[in-house]
Amino acid sequence: LLQHVKLMIQEKPRLSIKQQEVWCTSLNRTISTMIDGISIDSMVDYILDLSTTILLCIQFQQKHLSFEDTLFFDCLQKLAIATGFESSSAFVERYGVALVNKVFVHVDLPLDQASWYFFLLDELAKIAPIMISTKKNDNILPMLIYHTSKNEIAYEIHMSVMALLLNAVQKSRAQYCAVDIEIILTSAVLTNLHWSPGKKMLALRKTALALLNCILEFPMLSTHCAVLSRSSHKLCNLISAHLNDSDATCRQLTTTCIGKLCTHHPPAEEDAGCICLGLVELLNDANSSVQTLACSSLASTLRVIESLKTNDVTQIAEILMLHIDAADDDASSSTTSFKSAAIDALRALSKHDNSVLTFLEKHQAAPIYKL
Repeated sequence: LLQHVKLMIQEKPRLSIKQQEVWCTSLNRTISTMIDGISIDSMVDYILDLSTTILLCIQFQQKHLSFEDTLFFDCLQKLAIATGFESSSAFVERYGVALVNKVFVHVDLPLDQASWYFFLLDELAKIAPIMISTKKNDNILPMLIYHTSKNEIAYEIHMSVMALLLNAVQKSRAQYCAVDIEIILTSAVLTNLHWSPGKKMLALRKTALALLNCILEFPMLSTHCAVLSRSSHKLCNLISAHLNDSDATCRQLTTTCIGKLCTHHPPAEEDAGCICLGLVELLNDANSSVQTLACSSLASTLRVIESLKTNDVTQIAEILMLHIDAADDDASSSTTSFKSAAIDALRALSKHDNSVLTFLEKHQAAPIYKL
């Protein structure tokens, strides 16, 4: 059946749309019959072989021919019911890793050329994200990381794997261990944060920043600070380089990541001033969301920094007060949010300079630091 599907894809250029539809209908009928042949008493190897063949056929069909959007998930649900599972997610959690490993038996293409292999893995990971964790399998995550950190990997593969990792981390963040997080941080994130020109490289940077943003929300980071401490300095330097990126979304993600990263791992005094001044520069950004996020991240960073140079403190205070005064004349919702965030940042700065207390009292913002 799998060889027949491959043959049909090769013949596709010579097939009319009607002929493709007839063939797809026939394939779907065959797949349904094959699923009917599986039962709860079937041997595991038989279930895996047959399931892998069915799912690969569906992937070939969806990637190369006309297809129904729900076909993949419908078949997984049928497979789950036929083998005694309550849901497709339970079926994938039990057999997902084995199914992906079985692909190597059926596929005669080099892995870096088989983009549909990652499509299959992505679809399975959407149902059971934990399957790519080293808790479930020692091979899948390192294999994915390899395809995010090598220049010779095709961009389509590179991007699809980054998106796969982001989706899996977003949906199953509480189930990844410190080893997983360090692997993703040091390879998938750090490698793809380096600036390069072009829209494709921008898409990779934004995905890497979104992945970092999710990781920095992991509950386990509060008890596993060592995971961040080994790479926080390099991360900070790489992230800060994107504060002036031409893409507004990239700047938003960058400011958010800086605030979260500094909260988990406060920067050293020699880096603190540069980070804070970099965020302060964004208070003049053309995008109001970037302005507000920059203020919020600045407040988070100032709260955890132990000391700042006097000149840096003075410069930050003057710019914040200038923006707060200017915001008094604008009652729009975006300006109101920005003003509130700026006052919060100035309140955090009072830890380093109690001269701002008078200004805060003028704007009816009670300081949180009593010096």
